[in-house]
Amino acid sequence: MKSNKKTPDESEKPKPLCWFPKNVDNSNGGQTWVTSDNWGPFKGSLIHTSYGTCSLYHVMHEFVDGQIQGGVTKIPVKFESGICRPRFSPFDGHLYISGLNGWQSSAARNACFQRVRYTGKPVRLAKDFHITHGGVVITFTDSLDGKSAADTANWSAEHWNYEWAEHYGSPNVSVSDPKKKGNDNVKDPVEVKSATLSSDGKTVTLTLDPHVPVMQMHIKYRIKSADGAEINSEIYNTIHKIP
Repeated sequence: MKSNKKTPDESEKPKPLCWFPKNVDNSNGGQTWVTSDNWGPFKGSLIHTSYGTCSLYHVMHEFVDGQIQGGVTKIPVKFESGICRPRFSPFDGHLYISGLNGWQSSAARNACFQRVRYTGKPVRLAKDFHITHGGVVITFTDSLDGKSAADTANWSAEHWNYEWAEHYGSPNVSVSDPKKKGNDNVKDPVEVKSATLSSDGKTVTLTLDPHVPVMQMHIKYRIKSADGAEINSEIYNTIHKIP
């Protein structure tokens, strides 16, 4: 018997805007652009729905030498079912999302139809994300507390890769040692060497080590806004190219 299996052509590897860990989004429900003037600071942005985890994400993207890349941060809104088919109403400018429960969803109900609207209150979310030669730049919707934003102890990062293979799913693959594979125990730490806040108080520049192209990076932060509110969130991103 002769096998028809061929050695994969590395040039055919997909390079999506962002990879997702399975526990973050095991099945997407679609995307839509924010076209509404009534959705606060996110007009023109892309949002992503997770059917599998009943979650809504703000997508931040950029192009480096023609290659798209970016990351996502979760919008803290609860949904009762596996959300999909997001659409903005041309009448009131709010976001409407339908949901259902079927294959591998964490849905509490069989179906839902929910509205997400901007209340005018501070959002306190990451709005833009960019890769620099030495790290990343994160811009927030609201001004930050200078002391907490510049404290590297309030930031953490880790990264890993995935296999590109014929089998379904992939273990985490160590960036520093590709022979090391596993689940949550295989994530290489990334040191946050410095955190610098911009003069307008909204943009944080992180210097990272190591800083290399990687399929999956996870950045967590626990900081405060300028008005003292806690911002405890995270970003999942992909780096295809470093400027």
